Amino acid sequence: MSDENSTETGAPADEGQGKTDPETAPAALQAALTQAQEEAARLRTELEAARQAELTDQERALEDAKAEARRGVLAELGAELVKAELRAQGASAGVDVADSLEYLNLTAFTGEDGRPSAERIGDYIEKQKIKARPDFPELHGAGTFPSRGSDISSMNPTELADMITDGRFL
Repeated sequence: MSDENSTETGAPADEGQGKTDPETAPAALQAALTQAQEEAARLRTELEAARQAELTDQERALEDAKAEARRGVLAELGAELVKAELRAQGASAGVDVADSLEYLNLTAFTGEDGRPSAERIGDYIEKQKIKARPDFPELHGAGTFPSRGSDISSMNPTELADMITDGRFL
């Protein structure tokens, strides 16, 4: 009769009636133990995930603190870095920026990360290069040049007037 009333797992079929079969009791306990072990493993996995999430928050806080420290250092040294970059690019372009450094808003030459923006500095240097050293054409009349064939031997006003009217002087 116990064989007919039991299930494949060994648990009694009339379990809800409060009767336990001594032969199937170890199997029922084994099933309950297996279920409890599975539940414990699941809870351990959830606990480890929670610990990892907490460590991730701590690591995230550590990275945020590092980034804040980096921004602080760049804020303090950023102006000096910008000045150095301005001097370097100015020197390579032939522009003297030493006199204008104290009047410049140096934060305008920094990028979003607080580092000097080479592009912004390059644009400024190009504008200063145009203003500082315009290319003038070679001027005739300044300095010494060979004569154009007019031979002025005397400063006699009559001879000079004759040379001008003949077109030999100018």
